[in-house]
Amino acid sequence: MRNESINVGWRSPRMGPLSSLGLGFALLFSAIIAGLLAVVLPWFIVIPLVLVSISLILAFIYPEFAVAALLAAAFGAFPNFVLPNIPVAGGSVRPEDLGIAVFLLILLMRHAGTLGTRLRILRPYIAPLSVLLVLALVSTTYSFFIGKIPAKDILNEVRAYYVWLIFPLFPLAIDSTDRMRRFSRLLVALALFLAAGGIFQATTGIHLFQRDQLMSLTTVDETFGGIARRASPGLVFMAGVFIYICAAYTMRPKPRVAGSVLVGMILLGGIVVSFTRSLWVSVLVGVILLAFFARQSRYMIMVGTMLIGGFAALSVLTVANPTYVEAITSRLLTINDEIKEGTSFGRRKIELDYAIPKVIENPLIGVGMGGKYKPHTLDAFGWEGETRYVHNMYAAVATKMGVPGLLALLWLVGVILWRSWRMVRRREGDPPVVFACWWVLLTSTIFTTATQPVLASSFGIATAALAIFMMEWRPEGIGSDPARATPVVPHMAGLRPPARFNYHRSRV
Repeated sequence: MRNESINVGWRSPRMGPLSSLGLGFALLFSAIIAGLLAVVLPWFIVIPLVLVSISLILAFIYPEFAVAALLAAAFGAFPNFVLPNIPVAGGSVRPEDLGIAVFLLILLMRHAGTLGTRLRILRPYIAPLSVLLVLALVSTTYSFFIGKIPAKDILNEVRAYYVWLIFPLFPLAIDSTDRMRRFSRLLVALALFLAAGGIFQATTGIHLFQRDQLMSLTTVDETFGGIARRASPGLVFMAGVFIYICAAYTMRPKPRVAGSVLVGMILLGGIVVSFTRSLWVSVLVGVILLAFFARQSRYMIMVGTMLIGGFAALSVLTVANPTYVEAITSRLLTINDEIKEGTSFGRRKIELDYAIPKVIENPLIGVGMGGKYKPHTLDAFGWEGETRYVHNMYAAVATKMGVPGLLALLWLVGVILWRSWRMVRRREGDPPVVFACWWVLLTSTIFTTATQPVLASSFGIATAALAIFMMEWRPEGIGSDPARATPVVPHMAGLRPPARFNYHRSRV
């Protein structure tokens, strides 16, 4: 007998009193907002409130769209005038932070009574994540009461750990195979939007996304100062979707060739214009690792297509903008020179020279959230946050939370890597999705951690939480009776998984 909970919708007869109350709360809140709009309010308050009120309704009817919108906001896909920060008590709150709290409350009420079943996907990660968050709270308390660190600096750093609340949102919102299909397509569309927008920004110099940074590529050579380098909070997510496209093409029996090539080209272009070497290397490693799991004939076709497309793109760039080709080449080949001259990687070494003594000086708590660990340097270009920011992820956590914080992070990373590797090796779930998520988690915990504090940043945590959910999601986990669930496996972009994989093996 088919489990009715597989296609639970907002009109489902299973909606209980608390769910009805939650829907009534959303409608009431919307009515209040509409009333407030009748009074004169500044536009930068009106727009977020309107979006929040609309999102409250969407959270009940189409929660997958609401969560995708939260991710889009976390990755900076909205311009400032569409989703500005909300001023509060002399500071400001980002709309996505408010959205996480509101959506979580709505979904908890909607699924009251079945939370244990729906949230069991989180169980392997609860212990290490709880310890890490408790230590972050201890560090925050120390900074506020003992360190006397400005509240603004404390909140700027502890905010990243707050974003872990998005983790339970995923299993609560994506509670059917239909929603997973829609959510998967939304993720691909978001990645394409970020990539296309990044290419547009890098080539025109016009700033579209509020949280992207466009900088001159002066870390290579002053010659390339006219070339824009794009730094975006959605880069790892975007690259993860690119790896998924590659995995889907090489693993599935009947991939959509034209669609895969077109989507892959746009995503790859978005990766290139970032001029982020650690990400470039990570993507290359991901493509190489794919060879051990893919269909060999399909993999060779994919690599050949990439090489031909790459040579064609370089040929066009050589004629249209030869300086761009020189910048890409120099970015790849001048790592040793930069270390010797103290730029880029060299500055990160200087950070470690200051951070490690601070940890040794106070191993139990470090300098606390928002605490300064180094003086300003002459080449910081006036960036006040330089004295607090550590690029190396593990050094950053140890500096701000001491050795206990570092151990808690290592515990969480160990659980993540062990479970993701087991799933990839056993080919559990939907293999292309699981492989792409494994790559994202490897990138977030190993490949890019020397140059970016991925799991100590809000966008990095949102990306990792999404990857864990997509990797762990199973249709048998839907509803209150997993044994009766319909054996449908989620797929992205309408591509079907191969029948030869066993999707009903025991969980890791």
